Order: sequence, then C-alpha cells, then structure tokens
Amino acid sequence: MPTSVGPNTFGEENLVFAFDTGDTVNSYKGEPTENLFPTPLDLSEWNTPSDLQITPNADIAPDGTSTAVKIDFYDTANLFGPSYNRTLSGATAGRTFTISFWEKDINSQALEIYNFSPSLEIYVVSPVTGSTQATVVSANTNNRTPGTGWTYRECVYQIAQNDATAMYIRPYRESGGVSFTGETGSLFIWHPQLEEKDHATQFVNGTRSATQGLLDLTGNSTLNLTNVSFDSNAQMTFDGTDDLLDTNLFSGRNPSTDPFTVEAVLKADTTSGARLWIDASGNGIDQRFYSSLDDGGGNPLGISGSAYGDSAPNTTDWTHQTIVMDGTTARSYRNGVATYTKEYGSYTLSGDIIIGGRNGYNWSGDIALVKIYNRALTASEIKSNFNAIKGRFNI
Repeated sequence: MPTSVGPNTFGEENLVFAFDTGDTVNSYKGEPTENLFPTPLDLSEWNTPSDLQITPNADIAPDGTSTAVKIDFYDTANLFGPSYNRTLSGATAGRTFTISFWEKDINSQALEIYNFSPSLEIYVVSPVTGSTQATVVSANTNNRTPGTGWTYRECVYQIAQNDATAMYIRPYRESGGVSFTGETGSLFIWHPQLEEKDHATQFVNGTRSATQGLLDLTGNSTLNLTNVSFDSNAQMTFDGTDDLLDTNLFSGRNPSTDPFTVEAVLKADTTSGARLWIDASGNGIDQRFYSSLDDGGGNPLGISGSAYGDSAPNTTDWTHQTIVMDGTTARSYRNGVATYTKEYGSYTLSGDIIIGGRNGYNWSGDIALVKIYNRALTASEIKSNFNAIKGRFNI
C-alpha cells in the first residue's frame, strides 16, 4: 500500500494514479523548470579533437541509476577543449541564466603530482566581439581535489549587453592560473542544465525538466507537464486556455467490465464559461467520460452517449468531487454526498484520462489532488475519504 499519498485510508491499495500538490516532499522532484540544453546533452556537437575523448555512459551518476559521460584529456598544448554552445533567442541585457551540472574528477598520478583538476568552464560570450559579455552573479566553479567524488557546480549569469546571445560549457585545463599541458586526466559530467532563472535546483534522485516537476505518487506514471502552468509556489494551476495533464491511463478501457473511481479536490477561479476538470478525450457516442464541477443539484457528467447539463462552475470554493464507474452506473459525489447518477452500458474510452478538461472546455483554477483507483469505491469509503481531507481545505 502506498504510504506517501495519505491521509486517505480506503482504496489506497487500488491506486493507479495520484498526485497532491500540497505534498511537496513526495510530489515534487523540484521546482518545475525548463532545461534549455538538449536532454541528454548531445556531446557529438563538441567536434572532439584528437587530444580529447568523450565516452558516453561511462560511470554511474549521482542518482545511482543513470550514467554519466566520461571526458578524457590527453597530451595536448591546448588550454581549452572544444566548447558546446547554446544560442539564446533574444538574450537581451538584464536576462539571468543559470548553468549547472554534476562533475567528478578522476584520481591519477599526474593529477596528484601537479594538483591538476581538469574541469568544465561555463561562460557567456558575445558572437559580435568574441569577449565575455555577462556579469557573474554567483558561482561554484572552483577547482577541486581530484578523486573526491561528485560535486555539484552552478554559475548564475546576468546578460550585460544585447548581443550576448551564446552560452557555452567547455573543458578547461588550468589550476591556479597555470595550464598543465602535456598531462592526462579525466572527468565525468552528468546532467548539464541551462535555465533562465537566478538559481538552480539540485537533483540527486532524478532529472528535472518541465515534464518531470511533479511526481505520480504511486510510481506508475510519468507526468508530462509540458502543458501545465505553475504558480509562484511551484504548485500546479490551470489557466483556462491550454493547460492539460495526461495521466496516460485508461484509453480503451471499458467501464462496464473494468470499474474505476476518480477522486479530486478542485477550486475554480471563475463562475463563467464551459469548464471541464476531467475528460477522456472523446465527445462522440459511446465515448464520453468527462465532468464539470458538481454543484450538488445539476448534471455534471458526460458518460457514454449522454452529455452533461451543467458546464459553468457555480462556486470558487474548494470542492471534493468523486466519480465512481461501478460497471452499470456513473455516480458523482460532492463533498462526500452522492448527488447525481447516470446509467451506462458497454463502451470504451476513446483516449487517456486528462486532468484539466479538453481544448475549448479547459479548467480555470486549481486542482490540488487527484487519485484514480482501479475499482469502484463504496459510498461509505468516499464519505470517509472526504472527512479525512476536508479540514485541510476548509470545506
């Protein structure tokens, strides 16, 4: 039974999907962000010379599961290795970027004798003048003692002038201002990250990107958050135009032979417009599974061949809503009380269950918690689950 998805007690052993934006310890790998580097970084673009060798998948990375890239330095007269650059569209003065990565120097005799630490340099350059055109806001870029394990490095730059449109990382062979040519050494690099912001969020147990900021607490789904917005507290919100979260679940499922339950806590930020908070990507005959906000007295459900009756939310208060597909009847519960039923026969869902509605009927507001169960919960279980959560949302 999952332990991180509480406080509910009923049906948890049957959970196939769950997120809770209030559970910042278990729900988040970190603040959602976009990696402006390709993922993984395409090191083939470095145009490797004969004195530098890059070996993919050479060492276990800090997360203990993925692998890092190994960079070998050979006898060379070059202070710098080749660079990887990322062109920044419209990099005008004042914009702030952070480059970060994990690095591990390899211990060898040459490194010990000369206290030489091959490393990676990170910088911003103007393609017009060729000189560095950025102010270093903060940096963790010092040489380190070789062989001490993985070290997290980041540098924050503020663009100083409008023509500074390229950002680079490159191998750098120097210690204390003295270059050590004619020596060899190696380092590993893992998870280079380029963000437009003034800080980075470290990760040891996984990668971070716009598609992996929020975790499915059951561990069964990878959440693609490309089309989801986040507020200033890094919590998911829906803007009413194009924010959708695909659960990757139940496309082709027949609710008459495979019952299921969806539970959510949501709050609208408007009482106008047609708003769905859940949809299975179909609006045709024998396809529907969608819902507007249950107002306790109308028809919020689109099931099989029958459409809903009420579309606009009637409140901007937090609401606990549960939809049960028990094999013959769809039931909607508002704050633990059954309010609407709709009979259905055999049919299959035409697509994945989508949180946030569908285009043209997008949810506008917050959906703080969603759980999908692989069975039909009972009325008493739903009531108990509501009682367990209502205090948190002051319902």
